[in-house]
Amino acid sequence: MGLVGLGRMGSDQVAFVYSPLGELVALRNGDALSDGAVGALDANGVVLDTSEGPVRISLALPRPR
Repeated sequence: MGLVGLGRMGSDQVAFVYSPLGELVALRNGDALSDGAVGALDANGVVLDTSEGPVRISLALPRPR
């Protein structure tokens, strides 16, 4: 899953991601994935709840050295 951006629809936050097939998909809090669910969305990224524990996918770019 490639996180592209985050947005808002009313009071709901939406994450825009590229699927493995290259399609742009909108995900909201609670949406199911093949191996988990969207647990939380915030201004910096997405937290996925998986069977192995939470996984954070961030939009933050690494700082240049």
